[in-house]
Amino acid sequence: MLTRFTCALGAVLALNGCHSLLDTNPIDEIPETEAIISATGARAALNGAYNSLQGSGYYYDDFYLLQDLSADNATRADGATSSSYADADRNQLLSDNGAVLSIWAAIYSGIHRTNLLLRDVPSVPDLSAGERDQILGEAHFLRGLHYFNLVRLFGDVPLRLSPPTSVEEASQIARSPVADVYTQIIDDFQQAKTLMSNTSPTNRGTPGAATALLSKVYLYQQDWANALAKADEVIALGYSLVPTFGDLFDPEGIDTPEDIFKVQFTDVDYQLMYLWITCDGDEGGGCELAPTQDMIDAFADPFDGVNTDVRLTWSINGTTAPAAWGTKYPTTAGSEDLHVIRFAEVLLIKAEASARLNDLATAVSMI
Repeated sequence: MLTRFTCALGAVLALNGCHSLLDTNPIDEIPETEAIISATGARAALNGAYNSLQGSGYYYDDFYLLQDLSADNATRADGATSSSYADADRNQLLSDNGAVLSIWAAIYSGIHRTNLLLRDVPSVPDLSAGERDQILGEAHFLRGLHYFNLVRLFGDVPLRLSPPTSVEEASQIARSPVADVYTQIIDDFQQAKTLMSNTSPTNRGTPGAATALLSKVYLYQQDWANALAKADEVIALGYSLVPTFGDLFDPEGIDTPEDIFKVQFTDVDYQLMYLWITCDGDEGGGCELAPTQDMIDAFADPFDGVNTDVRLTWSINGTTAPAAWGTKYPTTAGSEDLHVIRFAEVLLIKAEASARLNDLATAVSMI
């Protein structure tokens, strides 16, 4: 699968001016009207780098949904029609799976945009030193996130740290070992943390968001001590859990004290969560995914087995599969912001790291 996708990488990484695999001009230059040669252009390019998170195949839909299907969280709903999702549900992902290719292309599109920023912003003459550092920090933050998402899904992946200068160069890209990719991810997040100085908004990179994601990266590497240390750094920043769970999924995208970093959506720049997880046909749900019984039962009280958890009643309609369906994102407009990481996850990271380090009392208190 990865070999086949690598063949398409030249087109993915060489976005400027390319509309098809055969359109190779101008692969090695940016039109003057789009070049990052001024403060205005740099700011616009940074906004474009964030917009890549909203793209089809990424947080817009497939990136979330295929992971739930490949895990034991979701299964195909009755009447589902997507063959790509069916492959994921069976854990039989083939080289022609359109959703997987969409994820791969969307993430490398985002990486290309960050690489352009990191290459060109240092030479922009009318940026203050502080704003230049902030833009570069956010570019490192986004690139670290992109590669973290890639390496968890694909393992060894091509590690591109600068834009390709030609189709020929792009076509020679080889995969890098997982260890090298993780080294780059950590470096990107550490540089982001150093360069950024902002503390808001929650839909932009911040030092707190970089630290939270570093904690998660260390957890995936089973570096329990560093995962715990970074989680403690985040906890000290003053985030807190929301008192009302549903506030996290407000259709207007209101900020909560639990938000650390989320992808912003509106009724114009929308996501498709409602469409794919809701089975209420009268309201326009597409009903491709349904919660598994294991997922439903996970909300039950471990002592009496009763399903009274508020997270269940908000997230799932019904308690019996396959008749139940998802209600976590309740608006047909798809305007809810999607969390990349929030404070609840940081507490769970600290819980797991503490348990792995044999500090069970702390683990229990975090849970």
